Amino acid sequence: LRQEFDFDLLIHEASSALSDWVLEFLDRIYGTLRATGEREKVGSNASGVAVRHSSADVQVARNFSRVLKECLTQTFSAMDDEVHALAVKSVKRFLLEETLPDAAKDTSYLCLAVCSARVKDGQAVSPGMDALVPVRMDDLAHNSNKTVVYRLRCLSGAVRSCGIGIMKHKDSIKKAIDFALTS
Repeated sequence: LRQEFDFDLLIHEASSALSDWVLEFLDRIYGTLRATGEREKVGSNASGVAVRHSSADVQVARNFSRVLKECLTQTFSAMDDEVHALAVKSVKRFLLEETLPDAAKDTSYLCLAVCSARVKDGQAVSPGMDALVPVRMDDLAHNSNKTVVYRLRCLSGAVRSCGIGIMKHKDSIKKAIDFALTS
């Protein structure tokens, strides 16, 4: 006998499992980004002067960054709207709570992935840009230089693949660029 499956239930369960998996995945990414800063701190001698990294260290870091960028981009592009909304909230919370100047490049890849253009009702949109631009551009003048550079690096990642979604935020982005050039 052939059993009939309730495909709606199956899809719902798979979607729930994906959202749980995505949030766990992002938590691991956040831990990796935090560890990047710790790894850089270990690379300093007792007086705080950076120790030169070997070419092997540099190559490993480059390869890690390439894999991270691709992994994040593919993961975010595969999400449905509901899971994507949860992931955007998670990334927004992470960026509000953490400033990791030593992980700015890799964090910019996270911003690139979360802000990539999506199609909704036949229009290109970027829910990630809508969520992250206010968080990254908030009160730049009252932050340290390291924090400002970190936030601008995150913004540079965000704008790379947001498509036409950038138009909604052009004034905030222009203001941030003007601030960076005059500081």
